[in-house]
Amino acid sequence: MKNKVVKSIGTVFVLSLIAKAIAFIRTIIQASYFGATNYTDAFNIANGVASNILYMLTTAISVAFVPLYIQKKNRLERSEVKKFSTKIVTVLLIGSIVFILFLEYMVPIIIKVAAPTYEGELYEITVNYLRVLLVGYSFSLLVSLYQNLLNSEKIYGYANISSIINSVVLIVIIISFADSIGVWALVLAVLVSYCVQFLVLYAKGSSYAKISVKYGIWDSAVKILMLQAAPILLSQATVEINQVVDKALLLMVEEGAVTAVSYAAVLYQFVTGLINVPLSTVMFTELSDAVCQNNEKYVKLILSKVYKIAFIICIPIMITVFFCSYEIVSIVYGHGNFSDVAIYQTQKGLVAYIICIIPATIKSVLTRAYYAYDDTKRPMIISICEVLLNITLSVLLVKPFGILGIVGATAISSLIFMVILMINFNKKYVAVLDKKCVYKYYKEFVAGSISFLIMLVVYNVGNKNIFIDFGLKSLLIAIIYFVILIALREEVIMDVIKRIRDEKKAKFKKEI
Repeated sequence: MKNKVVKSIGTVFVLSLIAKAIAFIRTIIQASYFGATNYTDAFNIANGVASNILYMLTTAISVAFVPLYIQKKNRLERSEVKKFSTKIVTVLLIGSIVFILFLEYMVPIIIKVAAPTYEGELYEITVNYLRVLLVGYSFSLLVSLYQNLLNSEKIYGYANISSIINSVVLIVIIISFADSIGVWALVLAVLVSYCVQFLVLYAKGSSYAKISVKYGIWDSAVKILMLQAAPILLSQATVEINQVVDKALLLMVEEGAVTAVSYAAVLYQFVTGLINVPLSTVMFTELSDAVCQNNEKYVKLILSKVYKIAFIICIPIMITVFFCSYEIVSIVYGHGNFSDVAIYQTQKGLVAYIICIIPATIKSVLTRAYYAYDDTKRPMIISICEVLLNITLSVLLVKPFGILGIVGATAISSLIFMVILMINFNKKYVAVLDKKCVYKYYKEFVAGSISFLIMLVVYNVGNKNIFIDFGLKSLLIAIIYFVILIALREEVIMDVIKRIRDEKKAKFKKEI
């Protein structure tokens, strides 16, 4: 890949790491202050409903926006491109206000569906949480659009900077108000943090799109965007329905199960975010450019590298989480009001979630590859089928396996439909996979298998201090895995080593 692309991925990765680390600290503080109770379950139900509903709209419009914006940028004058993006932002703002008002009216019914077992005080407080959270999450629509707009202009780091600010505001509000208003501090934190994040992004993004009716609010380009976004919206809607069903099923498992799985999901999303955000953010722009220029060779190169990177990075992470799940959950959440039962619940969810890491990474980029080809229907159909399988498996597995059944259903369906998505793209657009596919990845599987077997042998040889135990085990896994890859001369690893050597040589020559 081009050096600029590699550097962009590196920049986004570093900023994502900082953003995720701060968000991680926020979650630790949240767990310490509030633990896992019926009230945190109520917040997580309301927060999940609000974020899921707004997220599906945000994703649909933002993802459909990027390829269309890049096409406009390559073909039109800058002033015309700004007119287009301004119309989109303004339409989105007006539409979001109308939609939020409708949702506010529907809140009691939504909670009845999302939390069918809730009654009395718990039902009322969940309704009130959701009413306030919807106002906060309404800003997330504009936040996401401006993040994607800046990414399309290859200003990749600003989205992560705004996310850092969001998390810092959340932390400050939680610490300041948790003792006085309890779980309501979390609700207030969401509202204020998204307002602040939007203002930060608007200050930078207003050069490319303003909130204004100066150019009107509707034309053929806006109509095309909405038509492209519709299948993505339907696809996302099925995913969010799946999450609502999962939470409803978890309410029947045991007290604190919803919160425990939510915390497990945070750990999982921390890892996937570090991998997915740099890859999907930069690659979506590059893929859209390559498709616009009919450069199939570069599309194939991008996706083949993404597949490789996903396997190289994710396999040691999966092994580490499998052997160190208790240590990870204890280190992150095991203090304050977070009980031993909550640690055990969260640990189970995390082990099952981590199986999804490779499918999540590949699907994140591959779905955007479909969108780059203006194909939003196939991912929608595949996503709907995946959700139907997921819900069916969740219903079947929740009674015998509880938390493991719910999260395990997600893992199984995710793996199956990752393969379907890859094969379908291979047939329809660019043949990324070929007969040598298995050979291409055997080195990663050999390194992973040996690392796993060694850990089985030394697993019980540990330190009583969980920090030291986790550090030694994760370090051992990383050393064994990457030493084997270097010994097998894995091409991506060798390319990284070569780049480092070349940069050192160039720096040495300059000093001379």
